[in-house]
Amino acid sequence: ARVLGVVNDLRQHTPAQVTYELWEQTYTVPSGVDIFINATSIGLHPHGDAMPDVDLRGASKSMLVTDVVFNPVETRLLQEAKGLGLATLDGLSMLVHQGVFAFELWTGEQAPIAVMKQALYDALNPSN
Repeated sequence: ARVLGVVNDLRQHTPAQVTYELWEQTYTVPSGVDIFINATSIGLHPHGDAMPDVDLRGASKSMLVTDVVFNPVETRLLQEAKGLGLATLDGLSMLVHQGVFAFELWTGEQAPIAVMKQALYDALNPSN
């Protein structure tokens, strides 16, 4: 699976302990996990009510929950995490910062992060 290449790369280039587990039933996050990443399309518009089959209740209160889904900005997974008092990082911010990196690499100029984020948000929510 492609994910194993990512896991091996992270293991080789970071000091972090990186694990990958295949979901076959509800995944209960153990208390020793520092970051939980949803790298699937579960919860992506128009299925914003969907959420990975995960139980965050046993997670450490210092765990960061991230979701690569950028539309909706606050996925059900992130809502659940916030409800448990966990820190979150949304996919819109990740997408914007990919653009920031590319902008700065190509132009040598500092990217207008707030403008870029607002423009992306407006493009995803034309009624606002």
